[in-house]
Amino acid sequence: MICATRAWAPVNLALVKYWGKRDSILNLPATSSLSATMNSLGSIAEVSRSNKDTVDVQGDPARALRVIEAARSLSGNREAMRVQVSNTVPTAVGLASSASSMAALTMALATALGFAKLRNQVERIARLGSGSAVRSLHGGYVRWDAGLDPEGSDCLASPVFSSSHLPLAIRVAVISRARKSVPSGEAMERCRTTSPEYPGFLRDNPAAMALALSALEARDVVALGQVAEDQSMRLHSVLATADPPIDLLLPTSHAVIQAVRRLREDGVPCFFTMDAGSSVIVFTDEAFATAVEGVLARIPGVLQVLSDQVGETGATVIGGNT
Repeated sequence: MICATRAWAPVNLALVKYWGKRDSILNLPATSSLSATMNSLGSIAEVSRSNKDTVDVQGDPARALRVIEAARSLSGNREAMRVQVSNTVPTAVGLASSASSMAALTMALATALGFAKLRNQVERIARLGSGSAVRSLHGGYVRWDAGLDPEGSDCLASPVFSSSHLPLAIRVAVISRARKSVPSGEAMERCRTTSPEYPGFLRDNPAAMALALSALEARDVVALGQVAEDQSMRLHSVLATADPPIDLLLPTSHAVIQAVRRLREDGVPCFFTMDAGSSVIVFTDEAFATAVEGVLARIPGVLQVLSDQVGETGATVIGGNT
């Protein structure tokens, strides 16, 4: 019998990027990646018994249906259910809401259907909904290994440092609430097959991972910021050189980047990162967070500045009953 369950999962901030797949059916990444789990921004999923299947999801319902079917196949439970997933961040604007929503859904289903202790299976099912959802299952700083096994048995995520190891304040400059012009899955495949810069992006991934992990171990925010910014700019260069080109950044995105660089010139240790969208995420020491937020909020075209920090908790159950 399905147990009514409510789960929450955080957005994760990619510092070393996953971009492109070595298997598009199993959602196995072509590159390893490193992320920081956010503390309060994320998604909530609710699963409960119902007379008929109902799925209400912010985002792509096909992702949720893949996760639900995989959970049913694993558990053998085919009872009708009601599924609701909502985001606390704008959807499809480059804030990884698909990762948090699919991690929350997977955790709710795993608990409701009784397989939450099967870590590898939980990760496999979350990955079917969104590759980077596996990172949102964990707190702190998370490494996701691409692995080599064709079936993905070694494609696993694990926390490598706690949030307290390197506390960081995070500010998100939301620049548009419109859905991006090209969904991430489609953009990844176009880049993989057409961008002349994509092979170099893949080749340099191990070095970027090594630099970022070394910077984290040393609590070196400057070195970590340099890797994150380089990864972001290279990702958008790969997008721009695809055929046809994909340009997800808006003029305000570039204005935010320039503002961050000017702040650094003035002695404020802040750095930017971007995923496949127009939003720009800025991280800094908590002592400078208010000043950074004020600068971002005054930039024309910035609709909202979201406030968060690196968090210690990944996807978790927050309520439920039988």
